[in-house]
Amino acid sequence: MKSNLESGLVCLITVLMLFIVQGHANAQQVHRFDAAESFEKPLSGHFKMGSQDGRNADIVLNSRYLTIKGTPVLPVMGECHFSRIKPSHWKDVILKMKA
Repeated sequence: MKSNLESGLVCLITVLMLFIVQGHANAQQVHRFDAAESFEKPLSGHFKMGSQDGRNADIVLNSRYLTIKGTPVLPVMGECHFSRIKPSHWKDVILKMKA
């Protein structure tokens, strides 16, 4: 009976080890994808605004962002409601906005 129990235990341990090794091998797989073609390209040419200066620094607007000299730019903007802030805090708020 003991040999039967030992062989069953060895078999069980072997099966468990195989599951552990397989799970570990699956966890190490590297999945790669290319999202370059997964979105629509921005529309351009429909918005007739922009500028050209004497240094060939074109500023062009498309449906998603600005481009300056062909480099995409996303401007960051904000505002401050001075009527909601104590005048003693104005200087600190302005310095934070400039930072």
